[in-house]
Amino acid sequence: MGLPVASTDVGAVGAVLVNGETGYLVPPGDAESLSRAMVDLASDPEQRVRMGRNGRRIAVRDFSNEAMFAELDGIYSRRPDAGRPSIHQQ
Repeated sequence: MGLPVASTDVGAVGAVLVNGETGYLVPPGDAESLSRAMVDLASDPEQRVRMGRNGRRIAVRDFSNEAMFAELDGIYSRRPDAGRPSIHQQ
């Protein structure tokens, strides 16, 4: 969506959010840090735009349909039986 993120570091959030580049990642349960991150984003429009653009660029590059299909294609091409005809091709 082209918006920066302020989140706690739970689940897979840390794998997709680049702290300081696409938003802010704070420790779980640290309401004060999360509040500071949100105030920081709310008070700096230029930073919000920059972080939002960075996040959008990374999302398109790494998580678009094209990127996901390329990743799956690479995984399947490394299978030990890659290149052999499938049962449906025989």
